[in-house]
Amino acid sequence: MPYYGTIDATPLWLVLLHETWRWTADIALVRGLMPNAERALEWIDRYGDVDGDGFIEYAPSSSKGRNTFAPFTTSPSDVNSRGE
Repeated sequence: MPYYGTIDATPLWLVLLHETWRWTADIALVRGLMPNAERALEWIDRYGDVDGDGFIEYAPSSSKGRNTFAPFTTSPSDVNSRGE
């Protein structure tokens, strides 16, 4: 089975948490999720930005899935009926 990992899920979750707070003003929700938000920020700093340039890098750890470094060099015809 292919691996469908994503590098943007953690920062997008933080953005979603912020937007939810802006729209709902539900501070109890934010406080309840604060440990998760802190862990997400820690992951970004410790594992996401491996070279310290302020950008999150993607380093695949699976040999399965599509070549995410060259998304514009493939076409739908490169995918078989199982999505591989």
